[in-house]
Amino acid sequence: MRSRPHLLLTRAAGQNDAARAVLADLAELTELPLIAFEGLPHALPTRFDRVVITSATVLQFLDVDALGDVPVAAVGPRTQQACLAAGLRVDVVPKQALAGALLQALGAAGAVRGQRVFYPRAEDVSPDLEQGLRSAGAVLTSVAVYRTICPAGARAALNKLGTLDGVLLASGSAAAHLYRIGGGDLPVFCIGPSTEKVARDLGFEVLGVAQIHTSLGLAHCVLESAVF
Repeated sequence: MRSRPHLLLTRAAGQNDAARAVLADLAELTELPLIAFEGLPHALPTRFDRVVITSATVLQFLDVDALGDVPVAAVGPRTQQACLAAGLRVDVVPKQALAGALLQALGAAGAVRGQRVFYPRAEDVSPDLEQGLRSAGAVLTSVAVYRTICPAGARAALNKLGTLDGVLLASGSAAAHLYRIGGGDLPVFCIGPSTEKVARDLGFEVLGVAQIHTSLGLAHCVLESAVF
């Protein structure tokens, strides 16, 4: 009989360290990345007043040098750190890593109406932020620079894992990929409300939703859920 629950960490290799540090004493942890990325051909707009970055992954597929000294709005601290490390000038960061909070922060800073905003993004993101920026008066250029794909071999790897007591999901794409590879009956913990919505729409049992929308916040959500 297992003495500890078996939890699945689904972020890319190297991105699960925070969860491991928090959960190592609670559970048996297995990593199975459910997210991979591929770049899309794209062109940068010739002129823009601001850039909106909602994921550190976006930076992997951008010519960051071409952004120059244009101010950047970053969706949360992890994205902010990645932007700063890339040499970008970040001047807007919301307290919560949510699209709605980012819109509010931009509005409070007077950084939307009449501004030429460049929004590089994933192909399959929710349209909420784009719609919100347009509604707030931005002259928006929205460009898909990469797409999210399910890693090859994920289904076979999942089938070899045996019993799982919970899966940590950090994006709606991860939820969709877990469902597609046959994990739809597994209970999940979600990094935030947008991931939760995708998971519930797919029929997953959601055991908890992180209040702080980071990997560390997701790990603490598992601890505080009192499920195990």
